[in-house]
Amino acid sequence: MYSTTLDKHITKYCKKFGIAKATCSDEFAYFPATETLTYTIFQFTTDKPFIELINKKYNVNIAPFYFIFSLLHEIGHHITFDELTDEEMENELFARTVIPCLNENEQMEAYINLAAEDMATSWAIDYIDSHLKECWETQKRFMQIIDHIYKKKSFQKVLTKLT
Repeated sequence: MYSTTLDKHITKYCKKFGIAKATCSDEFAYFPATETLTYTIFQFTTDKPFIELINKKYNVNIAPFYFIFSLLHEIGHHITFDELTDEEMENELFARTVIPCLNENEQMEAYINLAAEDMATSWAIDYIDSHLKECWETQKRFMQIIDHIYKKKSFQKVLTKLT
């Protein structure tokens, strides 16, 4: 029930960027064929090394905006999708087959340096920089709903739905 409420709020937000639908899942992801994205409410504590890597590479502090940043990053894939060259796409496909063979730190470093990931991250950071108040209010609104899910322990229902 609460993830459905969150789905509605996030979908409404995403529609202004041309995203058709957003649904709760076990990860943040964008699907260009359907122009949809998924988000997770379970990833915040496990992504600390990833956050630190992004902060260092882009000279930012995304931690206070982590949820909205992650959402905007996926939206950034939608916005920047057509900017990838054929060569970049080929390199990405090859790199994505090699990355799983690396150790965890190398995987994160290689992943954020992929052209599509870099473009989406840069877009999200630029959007937050130029729409700071909107992003802060949106982050706050979404986090209130997520906090409510956790307080009501209805995240167990969300987990059941995902598994």
